[in-house]
Amino acid sequence: MLRQAIAAALQHVRQKQQVLLTDFDEGVSSVHTSRVERAKSGVTIEKLDSIARELGVHPLTVLALAYGAQESVVPTDLLERISNEVTSLGGSFAALPIDQSERVHGRVAAAQRRRDDVQRLKAKGMTMAEAAEELGIARQTVWRHW
Repeated sequence: MLRQAIAAALQHVRQKQQVLLTDFDEGVSSVHTSRVERAKSGVTIEKLDSIARELGVHPLTVLALAYGAQESVVPTDLLERISNEVTSLGGSFAALPIDQSERVHGRVAAAQRRRDDVQRLKAKGMTMAEAAEELGIARQTVWRHW
């Protein structure tokens, strides 16, 4: 149902903005946009952003129209609800900072710490067996990080 709602919203915006599919720049495929508008393809948030900007609207405008259609509510009422939710989450005072550092998965971080521990004990001159006993892990795990 969401796919159909996004299709309807994009068609509506494109008609209101009087934009033809052939008017799109190279960054937005008219073939893909046509498939999205016919609900034959889904759309990523990045692609929706590109399409909306080509249409001269904010991507949230398209989403408000789509979710309004899906939930059978007036989009401005939906936006008011969203505004209240954002305010209750503390997002009405300043823009959220974007952390651009690469996030490391918890298991990867744990493996890196384990490797560092093994390397530290290796540097102290311990054997693999001693390091395994010291860390309380299997010798095979120590061997993997040796």
